[in-house]
Amino acid sequence: MILPTEIFDFLTFGLFFKWETKVEKSKEDFEQISKTIKEEVKRFDLVRANEFRIELTSYIEKLYHNQENVSWGFLIFNEFKC
Repeated sequence: MILPTEIFDFLTFGLFFKWETKVEKSKEDFEQISKTIKEEVKRFDLVRANEFRIELTSYIEKLYHNQENVSWGFLIFNEFKC
């Protein structure tokens, strides 16, 4: 004959095992999501840094060309001034 405590023990062990499995699965999911997020953040930072470098290079080139235009403007102005 099965005692009520044995049934209770069987049911609680089954529930415990079920929840333990869910907890382990949740931990694995969390680790995978964390890994994916870290990879995406790293990729985003690399892309952002590359875009910043490109924009900064473009800005410096424009400044350089503007400075050349100003220099030529002063040379031409001084030629006509004399």
